[in-house]
Amino acid sequence: MSETELIAAAIRAQQSPLTARLRGPAIAALAGRMAAAGARPGLGGLVAAAPRVVAGLRDEHAAAQRRLAAIEVEVHAAPDAAGRRQALARAIRREVKPRGRRRGDLRALRRDLDLEAIRERFAGELDELETQVELTLALIGNAPAALASEPSAGPILRRAGLPALLCAQALPQPGWRPRFTLRLAALTALQRVCEALGPADPDAAIATAMDARVHDPDEHPWVQAAALVVLVAVAPAAGSRLGAAILRAPHDLSGRTGDGSVGDLAEGPCEPAPARGPARSV
Repeated sequence: MSETELIAAAIRAQQSPLTARLRGPAIAALAGRMAAAGARPGLGGLVAAAPRVVAGLRDEHAAAQRRLAAIEVEVHAAPDAAGRRQALARAIRREVKPRGRRRGDLRALRRDLDLEAIRERFAGELDELETQVELTLALIGNAPAALASEPSAGPILRRAGLPALLCAQALPQPGWRPRFTLRLAALTALQRVCEALGPADPDAAIATAMDARVHDPDEHPWVQAAALVVLVAVAPAAGSRLGAAILRAPHDLSGRTGDGSVGDLAEGPCEPAPARGPARSV
């Protein structure tokens, strides 16, 4: 087997059987990226290369959005239908590399291919890039358990800067609002990495970011729940207070003080639970 095939096999081994079957082309593409980034086939080598690979995927994701925006500007600037068709034809010649498909698109342009069809093509390209990011996050999430028996596990996770990398994938940013399954994969991996590194490793920025995820009314409930779990892992006292506030008022995720803040996220000792009296027989 080639090195790329060995890397693909290592990636598949860290996915669920269903994901491994359904995401074959994406896994192959990701393996090629990992090999180009200098990754070694072992899990430790893949984890070390993950930040470079994710950065490259995010750069391509942003570049694709810029290309689509430029096409939209060009099409909307055309004065009439003929001008819009000419703008779309220029976009097709730039974007569609296979000659046969390019000729087919240019013929379809005379019938029903329009800007919305171009947007759908770009949506497919963005989805492929996000799928590769999600596969990488799942690989990272499985790394702490898989590397637990290796003495180098802690240094590998620290050197890779994984907590900050994972946190960034789950946060909405200009041009980056991926599907909720990717955000959920990022927070699941973040929880596992933070627990493996211990409470002294993550910084306060992660606690603040997780608090924001929990309180974002537009966030998916599963992602909000995962963010709360991470908050408990990195800031147990703050996470416990917020969890208790949510239980008291499940339809009000504020848990905030009168000035609108959530209170001090800096860690102090968790308050002990009140002592219970002896159980009474019924």
